[in-house]
Amino acid sequence: MKTAKSILIENDIRPSYHRVRIMCYLMKNKIHPTAESIYRELLEETQTISKVTVYNTLNLFRKKGLVNTLDISGEETRFDITTTPHPHFLCTECGEVTDYKEMDAPLDKIIGESPYIKDVQLVLRGVCEKCRNPMDEKKLSVQDKEEARLYYFKVH
Repeated sequence: MKTAKSILIENDIRPSYHRVRIMCYLMKNKIHPTAESIYRELLEETQTISKVTVYNTLNLFRKKGLVNTLDISGEETRFDITTTPHPHFLCTECGEVTDYKEMDAPLDKIIGESPYIKDVQLVLRGVCEKCRNPMDEKKLSVQDKEEARLYYFKVH
């Protein structure tokens, strides 16, 4: 596995201490963080980091193709180190954003077929396993679950 420093050097980015720390954070925490949350986390270990440094570094990483930006809620920008097209799941209860691996949608093929498509963001919204009440699952029949799934895809 490549190191954060080697990734920066390969992409013609000077590997300053803060840039390496931000890249390390993104590599270890694939949680689609906001710039603010990255700043708060790194401030605990590096008191010399500033919000401006975090925002500027993330913008540089985006320009170099090292991260993608996600505008899921319309209120905040999140950063994703996985740059290949893939769907996301937003928990409407806790706000956690995760990669949605259970879908076999060939998003990279969809994008590859048209030179005019620059970006695709597929976001599924619902309640994550941690927030889900186990009793709610038992109340739904298989037919109810299938109808809910079909309704979701008609509406969205």
